[in-house]
Amino acid sequence: MQISASQVAVATPLCPSCGDGVEDGMRACASCGYGFEFATRLLPYEAPPLRKFIDYDGQLSRDDIKTGQRALEKLRAHFPQITLCTCIARVPKEVSLSEFGFWFFNQSVPNSPRLTERRLHSILLCIDPDRGGASLTLGYGLDPFIDDESLAQCLEKIRKPLAAQDYGKVIRKLCRALRPVLNSGHEIVNRAYSEAILERRHQHRQQTLPSRRRPADTHAPAPKETHV
Repeated sequence: MQISASQVAVATPLCPSCGDGVEDGMRACASCGYGFEFATRLLPYEAPPLRKFIDYDGQLSRDDIKTGQRALEKLRAHFPQITLCTCIARVPKEVSLSEFGFWFFNQSVPNSPRLTERRLHSILLCIDPDRGGASLTLGYGLDPFIDDESLAQCLEKIRKPLAAQDYGKVIRKLCRALRPVLNSGHEIVNRAYSEAILERRHQHRQQTLPSRRRPADTHAPAPKETHV
């Protein structure tokens, strides 16, 4: 099931602190003052371009990667444009995992046009092994069509393997949990796309219809009354 690039709207990024929209290039959120430069100084990582597995501390075993790879292949078989990336890192206590995911996603600059387009439809899973917690960050092409409640339900389904640090199973269960969510998002995209097409066709038809002139009056004029 493939979503055409022309069907996907790009949403405004949201501040991880207050949830308000953030324009590209802003150094701080205009609503709450959350500073993105502060997070950059605080986090001891260089954010690479997004890839399937980003493991700073060697937490992923070979079996984890094999299990995760098989799950990712099954997910991409249904959704070819979706890329799930997993980042495992120890995050300073001053930074929430949602803030880290937002920072990491925006700092990981793609190095090719193909990766730039793929990034729009990427999902970033961030895991902190010390906290035993995780967060999900959506690419801006997916964000308008998947709500926070759906993401929270996906995270709930990986709670047990996450606590056991069974990261291969975490990725596998997350891929399964994402499928109905992405199906629902795909239906929303198709419906919005169909409505947009119909609206454009209607507007085009209105622009190309010949203007209707008022028909000429074929009746003889009524005789004028004369008074003697």
